[in-house]
Amino acid sequence: MTPQDQELMFMLSEEAGEVTQAIGKLLRHGPRSFHPNKPAEDNKAALLREITDFMAIYYLAQAAGFLPIIQSRHVFIAMKRKQEWMKYPNGLRSAVGMIDNPLQMPEAL
Repeated sequence: MTPQDQELMFMLSEEAGEVTQAIGKLLRHGPRSFHPNKPAEDNKAALLREITDFMAIYYLAQAAGFLPIIQSRHVFIAMKRKQEWMKYPNGLRSAVGMIDNPLQMPEAL
C-alpha cells in the first residue's frame, strides 16, 4: 500500500464515520431537523452531503487505481440480496424490479 493509498483509506474511513454520524442525527432528531448554525441544511440534506463526500473519496481511490470500479450488475445483485432481508421492503421491489438476471443489466446506471 502506497502512502497515497493509505491516505485515501484514512479519508474513506473518516467519511464513512461522518455518514454514520449523519444517519444517527437523522434518526435521533428527524429528517427535517437542522443544526442551529446551519438552518439551510436539514438532516436529510446533511446525510446526502456526507454520502456524496464518501463517494468522492471512493472515486479518487478508483482514479488512483487502488479500488476497482463497482459494476452496476453487482450493485443490483447487492440490492436484491439486501431487500430479501428487509423488514419493510414495500415499494422498493417495484423500484428495483426485483431483478431476476442482473447480468442483463447495463453497466452504467
